[in-house]
Amino acid sequence: MLLKSRNFRSHFLAILILLMGIPGIGNAQIQPQVNEPMTLGKPFLKSLIVPGWGERSLGFSERGNKFIAVEAALWLGYGLMNVMQDRTHDELIQMAVREAAVNPTNKSDNYYDDVGNYMDLPSYNDQMLRDRNPFLTYPENQGYEWFWTSEADRKKFKDIKFTRNLYSHFALYMLGGITVNHLTSAIDAIWLQRNEMTLQASPILDSEVQGMVFTLNF
Repeated sequence: MLLKSRNFRSHFLAILILLMGIPGIGNAQIQPQVNEPMTLGKPFLKSLIVPGWGERSLGFSERGNKFIAVEAALWLGYGLMNVMQDRTHDELIQMAVREAAVNPTNKSDNYYDDVGNYMDLPSYNDQMLRDRNPFLTYPENQGYEWFWTSEADRKKFKDIKFTRNLYSHFALYMLGGITVNHLTSAIDAIWLQRNEMTLQASPILDSEVQGMVFTLNF
């Protein structure tokens, strides 16, 4: 923007002092300066790949380190939940084999749900037939039999399975948190870069044209 004034010389000093007092114009240049435009995509992509990387590249190391710390904690939690899920699953199978004579070969998770809900295979099949769901029954004498020696063991088995499912859900929550952390950091990097916009004021000292040139850099 170009400001013209016939009395520019007499008021130039007063105007310059006023402009120097406005935030963001303190870095006024004597001559107009051409600045290389900033690429909004770089910090965004950096933080999208590694949370905190974009902030650090913009000079906000402490802010970026917080995103990195959150990312590390989430991945650590995800790994821990998977380890606990695997251990609990092994405990689940061992108990079914030991206390209910289950054959674990090629058994689905739905099968273990049924094992935990019924004392034995005949009880389960009878209930499915009464509910008119014959397609849900298991064939007899083909390795699907089970028989709990006590109701307490069956309930303990269900509790272990419930705990294993909790670990599985927590692992999914950790993955969701990781995704949110990546997106939040990427958006934060864009916001920080936008806040680096500056306004520069440069005087024009010419015999014919006198005024100020304001340059917005972002």
